[in-house]
Amino acid sequence: MGDELLEKATSTRLSIGAMNANPAEDVKSGKSTRSGHLNSSNASSWRQFRSGWRGGALLSCALAFTVLLINVSVLVWTLSNSDMVRGIGTLYKGNCARTKSLNTWLQLVINILSTTLLGASNYCMQCLTAPTRQEVDKAHRQKHLLRIGVPSARNLKAISRDRVVLWLGLGLSTLPLHFL
Repeated sequence: MGDELLEKATSTRLSIGAMNANPAEDVKSGKSTRSGHLNSSNASSWRQFRSGWRGGALLSCALAFTVLLINVSVLVWTLSNSDMVRGIGTLYKGNCARTKSLNTWLQLVINILSTTLLGASNYCMQCLTAPTRQEVDKAHRQKHLLRIGVPSARNLKAISRDRVVLWLGLGLSTLPLHFL
């Protein structure tokens, strides 16, 4: 039993030692990268892209796009199926109890869609404020403190200008959702 464990540990150590110090060389040679994925095919590159924060950002974009499609579809349906009088449309005329029930369900759907957008935006904003290893090293050389693992406006001074602009855009675009 002990020999089997020693053999497994040795083979693992050898396979790790076989990787190049430069990950780009591993990609060119088709060897496993540090994330454990092979880069010899498009499918494995896609798997690697979907994992980690990139996968979360991709899911956030997909959710935001889905919410956009739902909102545009409902807008088109509403404009084509409501009676417009001086710019004000009426979606339903009828029983008060049914109107109250429809209003409750519509508010629930609106809140679900708003929460989905807010969550997707918040996730992306957190990813944008997370400093890279190079940004952390640079800040430490300059004796600046960065917050790791928590969203912090303090990190905005240390990250790239493009990410700050994206962060501000996401923040300003989701601000109206807080007022719904």
